[in-house]
Amino acid sequence: MRYPKEPKPDHFWSGFVFGAALGGALGVLLTTESGRTARERLGTAVIDIRGRLNGVADTPDLEVEEAEESSS
Repeated sequence: MRYPKEPKPDHFWSGFVFGAALGGALGVLLTTESGRTARERLGTAVIDIRGRLNGVADTPDLEVEEAEESSS
């Protein structure tokens, strides 16, 4: 007589969350931008996403850097 196998725990979601966290951490550590610039851009993106989730379509005020003209 065969007995049914016990169900194995599904580790998909825990692996997914762990992989996303690890990938995000490695992405921040290996970025080519300086830390201050990356944090500012990340903060701006977070504010933008919060606004979209709360139903506010406006994006935060972004600082625009003007390019220096080179005389050739």
